[in-house]
Amino acid sequence: MPMQIKVAIVNEGEWGSVKREEGTYDTFASDLEKYLTEATWSDGDKRAKVKVVKNSEEALSWLQNAGAMIFVTRGMLWKAKEIAQKHRHIRVVLFTGLIPEREVIFAEKGYLNREQIVAIVLG
Repeated sequence: MPMQIKVAIVNEGEWGSVKREEGTYDTFASDLEKYLTEATWSDGDKRAKVKVVKNSEEALSWLQNAGAMIFVTRGMLWKAKEIAQKHRHIRVVLFTGLIPEREVIFAEKGYLNREQIVAIVLG
């Protein structure tokens, strides 16, 4: 039986013109939680145990140095990078509405469809 992966969704911070009180971050975090909670292995077992948390400290405590941590805003890029460096056993993912300029963009070529490729390359 495959193991469940613990996933902490960090619902903290904001970036640019999107303000936390608008509810956009809460909605996105909720959608992520739903998608990941519903993901199953081929035998029907759940792939992840998912929890939305208020900050990265709560996430680290819950993950206990294993699993994945998701940030829902580019405003937490500094923290995501710090955690990725200090906690090598945690997969760190940051979702953003805008790809950072003047930085290398990493894109896994095996999983992208045409629309995603165009969006990444052409913006």
